[in-house]
This record gives sequence, structure tokens and C-alpha cells, in this order.
Amino acid sequence: MIESLLVFTFLDVIVIAFIVTLIIIGYLQLTIHKYRLKMKQVKQECLLLNQKLAIKEEKIKELLSYKNKQLSLNEEILNKLKNEINATDPSSEAQKLCLSSAQLQFQVAYEKRLVGAPQKTKDINHSFESKLEILYPELTLYEREVCTLFSLRLSAKEIMKIRNLSLDTIQLLREQIREKMSIPQGIKLEKFIQELA
Repeated sequence: MIESLLVFTFLDVIVIAFIVTLIIIGYLQLTIHKYRLKMKQVKQECLLLNQKLAIKEEKIKELLSYKNKQLSLNEEILNKLKNEINATDPSSEAQKLCLSSAQLQFQVAYEKRLVGAPQKTKDINHSFESKLEILYPELTLYEREVCTLFSLRLSAKEIMKIRNLSLDTIQLLREQIREKMSIPQGIKLEKFIQELA
């Protein structure tokens, strides 16, 4: 009688262990299935982001190409003006040409700075934007891009030209960034961002 009770108890333990093992296996399979679904979703999101990034990079390349053509044209005009200045006598016309030449030289230098900005942005963009994303996750991608441009010591006017923004838009972006980064009123936004970089 005792042996039959022990056998019955031993069989019960084996059945219970088997059932528990099946439950654990089922739970693990469900967890793996959820993980695979999540990974598939993340891969799709990553693919979509890569496509958006490729489109943005193509637009930047087009903008750079346009700016380079404009820069070449300005340099060509500058060289023609210099030749005209050298060929003319020192009169009021020559002075006007000198003034135009100086203005164009300034414009060429300014355009070169703007043309170089996207490449600099691309170089530091990844690490600085990652830092911003960690420290200030509430910033949007666009706000992080503007912060990156500020970190390159570009002025608000230069950012307006690069991003084709209005003064009102850039002011609104500055206020949103300042609020999301909790920057006190006494500290300049650009300086805070440059020190953060």
C-alpha cells in the first residue's frame, strides 16, 4: 500500500514537472515570437528612416551643387571685375568697381562658408545629435539639426539661408529649443549649445 502511494506521488510529481515544463516552453516561445515581431517592426522603421535620410542627403547634394555653381559664377565675376579694375584709370568708375569687387569677395567668402557647413554638419552630426538625443530626448530631429548648425558657430541668419527659413520660424525654433533644454534666460542659446558640443 505504501509503495503504491509512493509510486502515485512520484508519478504526480513527474506529471506536474512535465506540465510546468510545457508552460515554461510555451511562455518562452511566446516571448521569442513577440521579440521577433518587435525586431521586424524596428527593421521596418530603420529602413524607413534610412530612406528618409537618403532623400535628405540627396537634397543636400543638390543644394551643394547649386551653391557650388553659384560660387563659381561669383568667383568668375570677381575675376572679371579685378581685370576691369586693373585696365581702367583711377576714377569714380574704378572706385565703384573696387567697391563692387570688395562686396563680391565678401559674398564669395560667405558662400564658401555656407557650402562647407553641410559637410561639417555631416561630420559632427552623428555624435552631437546622439548626445542631444540622450540629454534632451524631447527635442525633435529638426531641432537637433538646428542645434548642430548652432554648434558649428553659424549665425541665425546663416541657418535661415541654409535651411530656407523665415526669421519668425528661426525665432520660434530658438524658443522651443531653449524651453526643451531648460536654458536660463541669462544664457545665450548659441553659447550653451557650443559649450555642449
